[in-house]
Amino acid sequence: MIISSYFTWLIVFVFLPTLALLLKFWRIYQRYPRTLLALVVFCFLLGFPWDLLAVKMGVWSFGREQMMGLWLDGLPLEEIIFLVSVPFLGGLIGLAILKVVVKK
Repeated sequence: MIISSYFTWLIVFVFLPTLALLLKFWRIYQRYPRTLLALVVFCFLLGFPWDLLAVKMGVWSFGREQMMGLWLDGLPLEEIIFLVSVPFLGGLIGLAILKVVVKK
């Protein structure tokens, strides 16, 4: 299994910012883990079928040469990781902004 360009993109633009936010705002994560989990589950339950439908209809596709090679029902592992990690990052960003603006 090789490291794909999509996975590299996830590391640079999703995992590293998430790690930085978790290090900076760990208390927010500790205070709202269920909120972040609910956000991730909700987005995944909407995003996974949406992606599956779009791929099956030919709206978009994933180049096999850019993926690691692990697929679940037509979606690459990287897309499934995306469907989980991006809402988590978005929730952290939102909570961090609230923390800074409201200054709790």
